[in-house]
Amino acid sequence: MILAQILHSLFFIFVSYVLYLKYNNGVVKPSYIYSIVFCGLLLFVFNYFFKGLSNRLFLFLLMFSLSFVILQFMKKFVNVFGNNEELAKRKQLKVNVLSVQDFVFKKLFIGLICFYQLLLIWVPGIFEKMMENQ
Repeated sequence: MILAQILHSLFFIFVSYVLYLKYNNGVVKPSYIYSIVFCGLLLFVFNYFFKGLSNRLFLFLLMFSLSFVILQFMKKFVNVFGNNEELAKRKQLKVNVLSVQDFVFKKLFIGLICFYQLLLIWVPGIFEKMMENQ
């Protein structure tokens, strides 16, 4: 169980790192994407045959990483601060608001998703209680 938790933790930390690189003007090499897909499939098979962690938990955690990609995609369509008339009048305020927004959506959000994923991996009781309530 500990080995499975370590492997899953490393996988989701790597996924978060690649997302951070992608959305913070870093270079994402194709080998990173291939590694994520290959390791994800290996972990899925590992969970199935060796009962590491539940594949249901693995897919649930993977959806959180994909939610960040969807958020970045939708952020292009919903630009609240970019078209605000009040912010257009005050240039410095607009710069400050947009820099805080950039920090929250591109850095802090990735860190919080990674923290939540690690929390669910290392404290399995949380996920079990979530599934009981459905």
